[in-house]
Formats: sequence, C-alpha cells, structure tokens
Amino acid sequence: MFGLNKNVKLRDEIIFGKYESEKYMGGIRRFENLNLDKLQKLAMMNFINLEENQNYSPTVWEFIKFMRKYPEYTVMGYTVSIERSDYRVSIDGIEKQFGAESETEETEFIELFGDADEFENNSEMYAWFD
Repeated sequence: MFGLNKNVKLRDEIIFGKYESEKYMGGIRRFENLNLDKLQKLAMMNFINLEENQNYSPTVWEFIKFMRKYPEYTVMGYTVSIERSDYRVSIDGIEKQFGAESETEETEFIELFGDADEFENNSEMYAWFD
C-alpha cells in the first residue's frame, strides 16, 4: 500500500519480537495479544493505516480509542509480507481475558464490536471479524 513504512524487520520486531520470514505462510503471519503500546507504536511509525478495517470491523483508530479507555484489551490480526503488493498490518479482533469491569465498559464493547462474526461478552470479552 502506498505510504506505509516498508521496514518489515522493525515492524515484525514490534509485533513478534523479531523478524522471521520463514514463519509467513502464503505471505501472511497471524498475531495475538498485541497491546495498546505496540499498536500505537505501529501507528506512529506508519506501519498501519488508521482508517483500515477488516471487512466490517471498526477502523484501527476506533480500536485504539477503545483501548486507550480500556488498556487491558489486546488485539489480534495478521501481517502481510513485504513481498506482496498488499503489504500491511490488519486488525481483525480484540479480547480481554476477563469480563467487563463496569456496565459502561460492557455497553461500549457491545456497541463497537457487537456485530463481529464471533462475539463473547461474559467471562471473556472477545470479538473477531472474519
């Protein structure tokens, strides 16, 4: 994509801890448990497009705003290899191991992520967009 930072080694160090090209299958590598600090770092360094969304998910910017309010959430998604023309980082889900700590948190989670293909808001907060 035009404009994204092409330093794939640094991008993967932020997400995975190190760059390992052999872990890409079909040019894609999945990740989980990406915290707010790492997501914001990806955004500040222009590795991710804030207006991008995975199918019908919220935009990356909406994920960040929600996580700023509730920083115990992490996101999941995938990276696309530098060898592909659609090089990018995509966010396709969000989760928190324990339930909402307030009615407001649960309401905001449902409003933003309730249309996900897979959704839980009980003992675990989870939303994944296919």
